[in-house]
Amino acid sequence: MTISTARNFSMENWSEEELAIFRQFNFRCLVCSKQAVVLHEIIPKSKAPKTWDRPENKVPLCAYCHEEIHRHGAMRYVEFLKTRRDIRLGA
Repeated sequence: MTISTARNFSMENWSEEELAIFRQFNFRCLVCSKQAVVLHEIIPKSKAPKTWDRPENKVPLCAYCHEEIHRHGAMRYVEFLKTRRDIRLGA
């Protein structure tokens, strides 16, 4: 499940798999480290219909960063988000 605004954020709406992703990142935005409120798919379903829903394709973002990424074109941020994810996870 993906939500777009902080006012809709409630942990009870998330599956255990989704909560595990939030926990990996301490419930912090991958970009700015504020409280994360949305799981963003790095590669959208339209570009990767068979693999878009895998946990490794999801990263937590705050509402502002999520909005900014979509405003400027989410595909422009794929490599940036992958790199940030790998650094934060120590991969």
